[in-house]
Amino acid sequence: MTYKDAVKRASFLEEVTVSRKMPPWKAEAGFGSFLDERRLSEKEIERIAEWVEAGSPEGDAKDLPPAPKCPEGWQLGTPDLL
Repeated sequence: MTYKDAVKRASFLEEVTVSRKMPPWKAEAGFGSFLDERRLSEKEIERIAEWVEAGSPEGDAKDLPPAPKCPEGWQLGTPDLL
């Protein structure tokens, strides 16, 4: 979720993306196309490795996407019993 979360695991992130263990996607490349594929391109994997090799620098905070907005309260109504 944050830079602090990622930088602690930089080497691990490189390892699991280069080995293609992450993101998990069991479908073999080249055998059809799938909607919403969860696969990283070679360029994306290279960028992660370059980031780690460069010492995992933090980018400019103004380039961050907006934080996700999580709903508050009970989404399906208040439960009868807690």
